[in-house]
Amino acid sequence: MSIKSSFEMANEIAELIISKSFWGNEWFAFFSLLLVGLVAAFSAWGATYLSTKSQNAAIRSDFKKALKNLEKQTSAVKGIEESISHNFIEKREMLKIRRAKIEELYLALTLDLEQLSYNLRVASLDASKDLIIPSGKAEMLAYLYFKVELEKEIEYFSDQRGVLTSRIRELCEENMNRTAFITQSRIDHNLVYISNFNQAKRNIEIGLENEMRKLTSY
Repeated sequence: MSIKSSFEMANEIAELIISKSFWGNEWFAFFSLLLVGLVAAFSAWGATYLSTKSQNAAIRSDFKKALKNLEKQTSAVKGIEESISHNFIEKREMLKIRRAKIEELYLALTLDLEQLSYNLRVASLDASKDLIIPSGKAEMLAYLYFKVELEKEIEYFSDQRGVLTSRIRELCEENMNRTAFITQSRIDHNLVYISNFNQAKRNIEIGLENEMRKLTSY
C-alpha cells in the first residue's frame, strides 16, 4: 500500500472519529498523523513479511533443487561403484575359471599322450591287448577356452592327433590281416608319429604357460 493511499484512509477514519467526538477539529491533525503512522508501519511490516516469505520460499526451492541434484549425483556414484564392483568380481571369477581350465588342459594333454602312445605301442607290436579309446578332452578344452589365443597350436595339435589316430587304425588293420612284419624299422617309423604328436602337445603347453603369466600379472 502506498503512502498516499494510507494517508487517504487515515483521513477518512479520522474524520469519522472527530465528527462524533467532542474534542473538536484541533485533534484532526493528531489523529491523522497517528493513523498514517500506524498504517504506514503496518504496510512496511506487511511488505517486509511478504518479502521475507518470498525469500524463504526461494531458499526452500533452491534447497529442494540442490537436494535433488545431490540425490542424482549420489545415485550416479553408487551406480558407478556397483558397476566397478560387478566388473571386478566378474573379472576375478573369469581369471579363476581360466586358471582352473589351464590346469585341467595340462592334465588332459598328458592323459591323451599316454593313451595314444599305449595304443601305438600295442598296434606296432601286434600285441593281443585291447586299445584305449581316447576321450579327446584336451582338444575340446583347448577349443572352448583358448581357441583365439592358441588357434595355430590347436590346429596343429588336431592335425597330428588325426594323423596318429589314423596310423594306429592302419596298424590294427594290418595286424588283423596278418600282413604286417614286426621289425625295428617299423617300430622306429611309428615313433615319428608319436614324436610329432608330442611336439604338438608341447606347443599348446608353451602357449598355456604364456596365458598363465598373463593371468598372474593382473
